[in-house]
Amino acid sequence: MDEDEASRGALGALRRLWGDLKQFAQEAGDSVSSMSVLHWLHCALGDSPPRKTDETTAAKKTTHQQQAADS
Repeated sequence: MDEDEASRGALGALRRLWGDLKQFAQEAGDSVSSMSVLHWLHCALGDSPPRKTDETTAAKKTTHQQQAADS
């Protein structure tokens, strides 16, 4: 397998993963959050899920506050 074949194979795998990710987001609807998408992506790649950080928690609070204000 040469470099071009390997690149095309990797690109195909990324496209399939992106398609799966878009389907996951559509099925989850409005309840999907960036953390759940990251968790799904990490699981799909075989990595451990990301840990919640203070920054993530603050971002979620800001998002929820903005959504409440928009309602």
